Amino acid sequence: GQCWNTYSLYRLIMPRLGLFNTASKFRSRKPKRLLFAHFTSDTASFTGNLTNANVSASGGSLLVIPSAGDGYAHRTLTVEASTKYHIRIKKVVSTASTGKLTLTVGTSAGATDLLSLLTPDNQYYSGSFTTGGSTTTVHIGLMVEVSSQICYWDDLLVETWD
Repeated sequence: GQCWNTYSLYRLIMPRLGLFNTASKFRSRKPKRLLFAHFTSDTASFTGNLTNANVSASGGSLLVIPSAGDGYAHRTLTVEASTKYHIRIKKVVSTASTGKLTLTVGTSAGATDLLSLLTPDNQYYSGSFTTGGSTTTVHIGLMVEVSSQICYWDDLLVETWD
């Protein structure tokens, strides 16, 4: 007689379904943080747009004071092409009325082609944007639309969506 071990018997009895893990790329679902800015001691590379805004770190927040209409703070951020991102920021204090503050993300300074979010009354504003196939740099803008009004921003977070 022939001696059968358990493994051989299992292979003989169980059909081969062809179910193999053939994934060539492991994709983590944990977000990858690109930027988290507290603005406690600096502006985290945010600057004013030309002559339309003054930007400074003040009281642990980013203070944006427009010297003309549509003044904004902006900075560039290196990103991965064809990737979805989540962005969130906190409005600490503002003298601007509802609908006069805008969070923007674009492919050039001041552009809104990836995201334009009018900030509502609550403190946190968030949205998402997806970079194009060749986009590796985005520009984040924090706009105060009326001169003589100010806004303190804090806790800016940019991370991959998935």
